[in-house]
Amino acid sequence: MSGYNAASLYGRLGKPPKRIDTKTGTPMAVASLAVTLPASQSDETVTQWFNLICVGKVAEQLLRHDQGELVSVMVNLSMNQWQQAEGETVEQLSITANSLMSVRTSRPAGGRKSNDTPRKPVVSSRYKEYHRPELDFDRDPF
Repeated sequence: MSGYNAASLYGRLGKPPKRIDTKTGTPMAVASLAVTLPASQSDETVTQWFNLICVGKVAEQLLRHDQGELVSVMVNLSMNQWQQAEGETVEQLSITANSLMSVRTSRPAGGRKSNDTPRKPVVSSRYKEYHRPELDFDRDPF
């Protein structure tokens, strides 16, 4: 029996990603990801650890990262279930990444270094045409 879902995880790499050599030569990598979640009954947070499996280009991307770096990962979740030789049923959550985004490549400043001069934002003419101006709450009735 198995289930299948997709999720997005955002967190820090716990250890440097580890390369795994496959028989077919397909790149594969594994890493642990620490995701901080709010605690259910308080203002505190809880860190949940996930073991990621990456294959192909996603593995190559992951291997360019190091411990502690922030990443956002789209994953497929599946619950695998099997019986051991002793007859014991075992379940394991399998987390396979299908895309990875490095937070270092999507800085809020658009990739600029702090000593660069600010660039003027580019606004499409279509945006100007369809963008509704801000409401004036004193003038515009609801």
